[in-house]
Amino acid sequence: MSAPIILPDPDHLLVIDLEATCWLGPPPPDEINEIIEIGVCVLALDTGAISPARSILVRPQRSKVSAFCTELTSLTPEQVDQGVGFAEACAILMREYASDQRAWGSWGDFDRRIMHAQCE
Repeated sequence: MSAPIILPDPDHLLVIDLEATCWLGPPPPDEINEIIEIGVCVLALDTGAISPARSILVRPQRSKVSAFCTELTSLTPEQVDQGVGFAEACAILMREYASDQRAWGSWGDFDRRIMHAQCE
């Protein structure tokens, strides 16, 4: 028996807004930009209806939330330390938002680039 074919969902767009670790200037040694929050909602393209927005906090593995980052995003180290790992955040997107079946949209190119980089 073959696996079921999952058809894309052309009627809904997954809208994301990512926050990542950041610094005023270059990152400290051995730290990189990492996603610390995934804001997500679903837009119904036929009606314009928007699902309730959700924030998924993501615990960074290779960097820390700087004071500059907290000032910029309002996310504290203590908050993101309570988040899920990046793999679990991706599993939530797949399980609860059908992220593997929907096109994604975000503001600007940063979100796309950091999502790709962190997935690699």
